[in-house]
Amino acid sequence: MKKTLLSLIYFLISVIPTFSQPLHIDWQNCFGGSDKDLAYDIVEIQNGYFIVGYTWSTDGDISVNKGLLDGWLIKTDNNGNKVWEKTYGGSNGDGFFRIIPDNTGNYFLVGGSGSSDGDISQDPYPNSEDYWIVKIDIDGNIIWDKIVGGTYGDKIFTGCPTFDG
Repeated sequence: MKKTLLSLIYFLISVIPTFSQPLHIDWQNCFGGSDKDLAYDIVEIQNGYFIVGYTWSTDGDISVNKGLLDGWLIKTDNNGNKVWEKTYGGSNGDGFFRIIPDNTGNYFLVGGSGSSDGDISQDPYPNSEDYWIVKIDIDGNIIWDKIVGGTYGDKIFTGCPTFDG
């Protein structure tokens, strides 16, 4: 029995690498400034990509940082060259973990906010970290935003659009 099991394991180990595909890099690029900048999600859009995350930087590639930590959106072309970038947030920590396309050509930025000012249109739970959902158009303009949560630190890392939009 041991011999059969060892033979099976050896066979699987020797066969699995034959099914792998060679790694091919289409493009790579670095974005950001002199402080910590994190990308958490990327989606393909028409003629390029959207990349979302957080930025602490106030220099380098970062165009405007509104607070100590901001949500960060980068638009690239198909070759990974930066077309533009935007930061979103207020005076406290804000950022995004996911970007989710909807069925109308707009996008949802999903993350968190500790701010009650700046791009946050209304915060029913000031002075606490809450979910922050921002709907943007293809140019990164805010269509609407919503703070969801309570009076304590709430976290959201992903989401999906509903059938009714």
